[in-house]
Amino acid sequence: MSDSLPVEAVPSGTVVIVRDGESGLEILMLRRKPSERDHFSGMWVFPGGKVDPEDVGEGELELARVAAVRESMEEAGVALRSEALLPLDRWEPQPREGLGVRRFSTWVFLTASAGGAESDVIQVDGVEIDQFRWISPADALAAHSSEEMGFVGPTWMTLYKLSHLDSVASALTWAEQRESIKYFSKVHFGDATTPTVITWQGDELYDETPNGRHRLTMTPGNWTFEES
Repeated sequence: MSDSLPVEAVPSGTVVIVRDGESGLEILMLRRKPSERDHFSGMWVFPGGKVDPEDVGEGELELARVAAVRESMEEAGVALRSEALLPLDRWEPQPREGLGVRRFSTWVFLTASAGGAESDVIQVDGVEIDQFRWISPADALAAHSSEEMGFVGPTWMTLYKLSHLDSVASALTWAEQRESIKYFSKVHFGDATTPTVITWQGDELYDETPNGRHRLTMTPGNWTFEES
């Protein structure tokens, strides 16, 4: 494939595993081991990864579920049931000619931890993942603002949506009652004086909607979401 052609999106699945902690809803987050070969080096992520050839399922959504379950076991030693994974959103950045970076078409799911002491014993693989944390969405966003934790845009957005929920029951109800959103993101890269902005349908920078806002502005230490 020529470097000038858009890179095909790689199908993948990732899962937000939630539990009830002492102060409310908590989410399992994993840190990608720092590596020059990893595009997400050092980032905090949800368990998951790309669909492999041996993954079996009918259609994109089911394959993403299978990948999320398999990767959760490989990365963190967590056993999940694919049928218990509730789809939240699908994220895919738009292709850009000449940008030789892999793109992922990623389904994000939500599921509850099985509960009990054994289910909370996380065993990171030490190869791709080197740390884990159970943390509330609000605390994770605060840690990102202080630059303690690094996220990519879809991770931040998912945490932002979950930060308004206070328990596993409320999170599962919310996930069951909502319609999944397919985000086809347009990235407007910034520079030393201008922040990077990710936009979606309904934003004036995305589809020329007059005065429309549907964007994530990524100012260091102060990411903000706007939707009109």
